[in-house]
Amino acid sequence: MMSLAVVVATLVLGIFDIISAQQSNSACGSYAAVSQLPTVDSFGRISKLMEIGGMAALHSSATDLSSRTHKCGAVLFSDRYLLTAAHCMTGNEKLISITMGKDDLNDNPIPGPNTYGINKVYIHPSYGSGSVEYNDIAILETDRKVQFNKKIWPFCLPESNQVFNDYSLLNIAGWGKTEQSTKPSVIQETYVHLISKPRCESSWREHASADYDIITRSTYPQGLTKEILCAGRDGVDACEGDSGGPMSYQNSNGQVILVGIIAKRNGCPDYPVTPGFYANVANYIDWIYTTTGLPAGHTPRQPGDDPSLCDHIAASQCSISDVAKLCKKKCNVDIDECQQNNGDCDHNCHNIQGSYHCSCRDGFKLNLDGKTCQVLKLEVVLPSEEECEAPTSFNIIGGQATMPGEWPWLAAIGQKISEQRFNSICGGTLITKQHVMSAAHCFASPFRVIVRLGEYNVNRMDQYKPQDFDIVDQRMGDYNRNPQDQNDIVILKLDRSLDSFTDTIKVACLPHNLHNDKFVGEELIVVGWGRTNFRSAASVSPVPLKGIVPVVPIQTCKEKYKRVTNPNDQRIIDDKQLCAGTGVIDSCKGDSGGPIHYIDKKTGKFYVVGVVSYGPIRCGESSLPGVYTRIGYYLDWIKESIRQMN
Repeated sequence: MMSLAVVVATLVLGIFDIISAQQSNSACGSYAAVSQLPTVDSFGRISKLMEIGGMAALHSSATDLSSRTHKCGAVLFSDRYLLTAAHCMTGNEKLISITMGKDDLNDNPIPGPNTYGINKVYIHPSYGSGSVEYNDIAILETDRKVQFNKKIWPFCLPESNQVFNDYSLLNIAGWGKTEQSTKPSVIQETYVHLISKPRCESSWREHASADYDIITRSTYPQGLTKEILCAGRDGVDACEGDSGGPMSYQNSNGQVILVGIIAKRNGCPDYPVTPGFYANVANYIDWIYTTTGLPAGHTPRQPGDDPSLCDHIAASQCSISDVAKLCKKKCNVDIDECQQNNGDCDHNCHNIQGSYHCSCRDGFKLNLDGKTCQVLKLEVVLPSEEECEAPTSFNIIGGQATMPGEWPWLAAIGQKISEQRFNSICGGTLITKQHVMSAAHCFASPFRVIVRLGEYNVNRMDQYKPQDFDIVDQRMGDYNRNPQDQNDIVILKLDRSLDSFTDTIKVACLPHNLHNDKFVGEELIVVGWGRTNFRSAASVSPVPLKGIVPVVPIQTCKEKYKRVTNPNDQRIIDDKQLCAGTGVIDSCKGDSGGPIHYIDKKTGKFYVVGVVSYGPIRCGESSLPGVYTRIGYYLDWIKESIRQMN
């Protein structure tokens, strides 16, 4: 894999304990328990990989078992069957064995109990020949039943024709090429974002223009059809040897769902910034069940294993619809209606008894009786989870360039120099159709500034057509720059409301359910147009840069600043703020007011959790972290400020 592996907290979210050996034998998509969570260095590389239970390595040989070499990955989805890429079944070398339960292939040099033979191979009947790679998927049948344990368990299959949202966050894994090694023995894992097909093709045209027709059009002459998924992130991709491996995610029940099979990597490693292609597993569910004879559904649990399912006597595999019918019959779930039409009811099915609860729509709150909804006091409601967006995948010292539309809520605050140029002084975040959040200190000067949305390159006018807005009102926090540097936040009201959102202008998600979180141990992403070198005003980036910065505990942050500041300095650093960064990657002059993000590894949502406030004068050359206004602390104030301005 290219530039692997940058999993960070993705793995931590993917780990939960197996309650019993019996459950691990009957449940799909359960991560194996590990005695120690994987450790991560400052660059995000995994230094101790967990076992990836459903992952398998395919070995080939021109002669015999003793001379085997790693060829491809594969994914276990039952006790006899695996999925892989069809192109892994071609070539002169014979595919001879499958290894499971090993993250380091050197731990199993001699075939043993974790090595399986291949009884049958089922290549998709519509798999292309030659350079055409449609339907690049195959099923392998093992020579004997696979014994599940804490290191070997099957992935869950998705629903037939299930659709996944663009920008969804997914894991990929494999033993393929890296920048450091041509044949790594230890499995590599990272995450990627699903990318829309038009944007995927646009990226290939931009970064591999000379070979675009050779690489892409010859492989997929009919374009990117529904059988194909496209995904990538910041130059991270699968590579030779990863083919056949999984692209997956963990659902809210803790199960790992297989989304894609890594397809042939024609552009690796020559085009590391182009997204990769994957076989869309949901498109092949009917073929998989027809070929294997397995019953439909992906819930292979024994009765009583899961509190969300009813106790019943049935086969270990049943369809989701069967489970729903049994729950309704056995659990006697009461499905009551909310007493007013402005609310919705849902219910949970438990082993002991049925229960339900009411939830209210945006703008209403649930009364104490649990059944009626009341209008909220505040007329203004910040965007819901459905309205805010997730990006595809600061100026930032050590950062990487972003793509147009990657951060559609990012605002540039500054002055219009000409029709072609915009002088960005500070950043901001669009939080409603008419309100932008920024740093209070950006408005300490008397200069008139405007807000620009949908901007990408401040040095030229391009096809993305940014929109300029005047500021007609503002609400500033109880900001006291000298000496405390506290409450560095402002809400701006624009001169007009957006009629609609575009690909490059959308509102951000704010951390309503994470308002008390300090994000210690997490890595955050900061974005902006500021300087790349604190010494040079000319080093301002024309396009937004992004950087990953680790969160520093508040007490550690206070001690670091105390050691380097004047003893009479009265600066306060407390739970109203976040500290992040090690100095290698940092925000700098011009990034102030811009957003810092936390990514929810399960949903792929990016939440703006902080506003760039201040940092060391020698940004990028100091061990001091940057300081950010913590949004969770100010959520009620933000809502009230918007209400007052309206």
